[in-house]
Amino acid sequence: MNQYDFRMRNILVFISALLIVSACNTEKMNSPIKAESLTESEILNIQNSLRSLALADTQTRKEFSKVLSKRNKSDEGREKFRTFYVKMRKQDISHHQKLNSFVEQYGWIDPKRFGNQASQDAWLITQHMVHDEGKFQKRMLSLMKPGENISATKYALLSDRIKIIFDKKPQKYGTQGKCQSDGDWQVEPVENFELIDQRRLAIGFERFVEYEARMDFKCASRFED
Repeated sequence: MNQYDFRMRNILVFISALLIVSACNTEKMNSPIKAESLTESEILNIQNSLRSLALADTQTRKEFSKVLSKRNKSDEGREKFRTFYVKMRKQDISHHQKLNSFVEQYGWIDPKRFGNQASQDAWLITQHMVHDEGKFQKRMLSLMKPGENISATKYALLSDRIKIIFDKKPQKYGTQGKCQSDGDWQVEPVENFELIDQRRLAIGFERFVEYEARMDFKCASRFED
């Protein structure tokens, strides 16, 4: 065997090992530990950890909204925006790592085993993980089963988010949009918009016009001094 063949064999062995590890991790996430196998201390630890992460996430997003509203008003505002954005993304990466460690061990954090609040916290953290081109969000979405381990509305919110941000395709439920400079909210493209209320009402959302009004109010509040 020449040197080239030897190196190629080692590379193939290395790649095979990575694939095996990846398959094992996927199998572990798809076969979550049953509720009766979890101790109270394990459940409490996960609940407290996720609550702490979610509260930090929420507070950071509130502060970011204030910074964002003043971004274009001065050089100082733009610099504060850049600095805060880097800080926020570092926090997101840290939260990603912590949530991922739980999911690899226990599967998706569902209400049945961990309670509604912990499941909500895990979902909130997942919604804001946009630093890895959607890989984490897509992996979490594949573990979610609407009506079983996640509500249909939360599944729809994450699905819409992935379609708009990463897949660059129209969303189904019209949950994703952007605040405009005039304080109005503008929905991102929607697949077959004429059917939007039919889809929204079927899974427990309000009608789109009601949702749009609520988002308009949020955007207007963001731009208030």
